[in-house]
Amino acid sequence: MGASGNFGDQDKFNWNNQTFYLQEVQQQPREWNSWRILLTSADGMPIKQLSIKTHHSSAHMPIQTSAGSVITVNPS
Repeated sequence: MGASGNFGDQDKFNWNNQTFYLQEVQQQPREWNSWRILLTSADGMPIKQLSIKTHHSSAHMPIQTSAGSVITVNPS
């Protein structure tokens, strides 16, 4: 579940008194369509690759985050 490509943005959040991160990772170097978002533990260990779906079913989207961003994850 790791990545051999680049690392992008990272956002920290707390849930149930635990710290987690959302981490952008590029699974293959120079392959723009290989960017994924991982849920990671406080020490950076991958927990799960997230499947993000937009309202309009976009296949690709830029990840823009800022303080106060709200991300809802529906566990499956």
